[in-house]
Amino acid sequence: MTAPRARLLADAQSLHQAGRLEEAARRYENVLKQRGDDAVALALLGALRLQQGDALAASKLLRRAADRRPDDPTPRYNLGIAFNRLGRHGEAMRALEAVTAAHPGHADAWKSLGDARRARDDRAGAILAWQSALAVRPDHAGALLNLGAALLAEGQALEAERCARKLLALRPDDPQGLNNLGLALMAQRRMADSEIAYRRAIEIAPAHDKAVENLARLLMNLHRVEEALSLFEQALGLQRESGQPPSANALVGLLEARGLLFDWRGLGDAVQDVLAHEADAPDPFILLAHDVAARRLQRLGLLHGRKEAAGVVPLPARRPAQGGRIRIGYLSADFRDHAVTYLIAEALELHDRDAFAVHAYATSDRPDSRMRARVAAGIEAFHSVHDLGEDALARRIAADGIDILVDLGGWTANHRARTLAMRPAPIQANWLGYAASLGVPWIDYAILDPVAAPPGCERDFSEHIVRLPDCFQPNDRQRAVGATPSRTEAGLPESGFVFAAFATAFKITPAVWDAWMRVLK
Repeated sequence: MTAPRARLLADAQSLHQAGRLEEAARRYENVLKQRGDDAVALALLGALRLQQGDALAASKLLRRAADRRPDDPTPRYNLGIAFNRLGRHGEAMRALEAVTAAHPGHADAWKSLGDARRARDDRAGAILAWQSALAVRPDHAGALLNLGAALLAEGQALEAERCARKLLALRPDDPQGLNNLGLALMAQRRMADSEIAYRRAIEIAPAHDKAVENLARLLMNLHRVEEALSLFEQALGLQRESGQPPSANALVGLLEARGLLFDWRGLGDAVQDVLAHEADAPDPFILLAHDVAARRLQRLGLLHGRKEAAGVVPLPARRPAQGGRIRIGYLSADFRDHAVTYLIAEALELHDRDAFAVHAYATSDRPDSRMRARVAAGIEAFHSVHDLGEDALARRIAADGIDILVDLGGWTANHRARTLAMRPAPIQANWLGYAASLGVPWIDYAILDPVAAPPGCERDFSEHIVRLPDCFQPNDRQRAVGATPSRTEAGLPESGFVFAAFATAFKITPAVWDAWMRVLK
């Protein structure tokens, strides 16, 4: 390098370090006018353009620098960052994999490789990359943050909590870390601690719309619906103010909260808002209560399923066992004092044990439940699997040799869509908890009846419909009937006919109310 080029480069670096970016860029460009293949100037100008937010210009400069200095990891690492920002995640992966192969101690390259893999729906590969970053640098905050979120999505709430706490030990006031901690605690039903984490995140960062939205969802679980409604509105307001599109989850939460409070003002508009954001794959469950066409619900289920099961790799295909008893597995988060278990308990007990071996997989932790104990006592094998992640649960079901896996939840709370998408059983069915099409290719059969699935509706289902005679809901003939309360104890007047609907309030919509009034008239 001649003296003038050396001085220009030194001046450019000084200006760059001082934050005088355009002046520095002009000097880098002067170096490149003298020698267009100057790898140092290409790499530094590329890093500067990346710093300025011009990822396209940066990528062109950094590619040239990386080609000229193949042993220097920095230009290729920055090239991977540029490709990630451009959404060219496949190219980012190739650049960053080259860096980590040659320089396995480059923690930042591992972290960014994880980001690229996540964007390509390779969640397992992303987790491995972030774990590699932490093996090199255990205090890598970005890897801790992203790994915790990914582990939570895999159903590993305890590991997600550990990641969040390690991050917060490094940065106690990190609002994203606090939000991740809140999510991990909420998944463990440690609601009071979760609420503290969310509120601390919002205190530090009042515009953190995701923390506001997550706190709203927590309060819904605690039946503090009025507070939740206000927070869903706040989250959507923050998104509007920042120019973000509204969150589909917040729109669904708003619709549910209004329904629970019988706040019917603008309810139809709220439904349309959710449908207008179909591309964001909102949870379709709440829409079952509204006038939404079955074909539309099927499509929403498909979109939601694709999002929930992104990156899932199915297990090796397995045929049902030949000969011997058929192994049936029932998968549910509601093996507890819950409507699903109240309905199905006796049906499970009455299976023909000569023909079927009955297994239950309980994905919620409610060991003290009376109904849970009854189910466990009345079947072949009861598996408490709440602590298993999605991959581990799918492998457990496959290892148990389940021939037919029946999902009792559908798109209700605490579903295990990723487990089902891995195809742990040769035949998989949806029954009882979700009386509509799930819309996804990994469910083969929907078990319904001629009312829930009238003849001719087959085109609205991605599953084959199996219609039970009379009614798809069983009932427990052994269920004890409690003492009849007095009218006073029930908060009723002394006289007058009593109409009752034993349903969650959001299912009572204006259309349902109008139908009731027509019947009474």
